[in-house]
Amino acid sequence: MADATIAKASCGSRVSNYKVVGKAPNNSQCISDRDNYYAETLNGIEQGALCLDIDWVVGGCMDVGGEDPKRIDCTERGTQRVKVTNIQQNADDAGACSSGTGFTYPVRHFVVCVQEL
Repeated sequence: MADATIAKASCGSRVSNYKVVGKAPNNSQCISDRDNYYAETLNGIEQGALCLDIDWVVGGCMDVGGEDPKRIDCTERGTQRVKVTNIQQNADDAGACSSGTGFTYPVRHFVVCVQEL
């Protein structure tokens, strides 16, 4: 987090790894099932936080094996490559996915179903 940079990008674009899902006075007030956050500080005191989720795109691929997720072409090499097959609403576990593999967001009741590559 100390070396994080943030820049505006179109959702689903090659340079978009996260999307903003909320804003809060500090990171502890972000929704608990968010993937990450970005906070601005002044003299060590948080001045505001952006609550972030991975920018999942159905049919798109991500490398989720590093410190931060990275959008990749589905044929690219990576540490832990996944392809998003579906985003299942009103679900709380990966059992809702035909692959049985997914990333769960239990507070917001959805699962990002993925296929490991």
